[in-house]
Amino acid sequence: MSSVQSLAAPTTTTTLETSPLSGEDDPDLASVKVSDFAERKEFMIQTSLGYQSGNYLERDEWTQGPYVNVRFAMIKESPLPVWDYELSYNTEEFLGLGLGHRWYFAEEDRYLPYARLGGNAYLESSDGVTGLIEIRRWRVHAGIGAGETFTGEIGTGFSVTGPDIYAQFGYNFQF
Repeated sequence: MSSVQSLAAPTTTTTLETSPLSGEDDPDLASVKVSDFAERKEFMIQTSLGYQSGNYLERDEWTQGPYVNVRFAMIKESPLPVWDYELSYNTEEFLGLGLGHRWYFAEEDRYLPYARLGGNAYLESSDGVTGLIEIRRWRVHAGIGAGETFTGEIGTGFSVTGPDIYAQFGYNFQF
């Protein structure tokens, strides 16, 4: 038979403090109000002015000129925009619709350098939405850019009608 050993404490005192709790805030764990946190932004709208040059439609002419661009992105899950939706309009009366994805080189850098790959469709205002089904109106854009509040981006695109280049500068609104 084996004997069971008892390992009871030799005294009946405890190491827990029995003094009553204080109602004051602990300096290490001070009370924090919800209003102390910054409000999290959910959307970003980027407005840009730019210059583009290329063969955008099937007319075999190299068009160039200024354009305006608006990009919309959700930033609720991530503080930086990853996917964006684009709408642009240029002096040749082309309406551009696009979708793009960004990859950031260094998220800690204050200039936020990124690469962007996107797909765009360019429509002539007289064609209406029927131009969306024509493959020659679609193009792939690749660009590099930087900036969080003020942004700049340069890039190139390609489609069956030929190449294009663009450069734009803009401002981001977050709400």
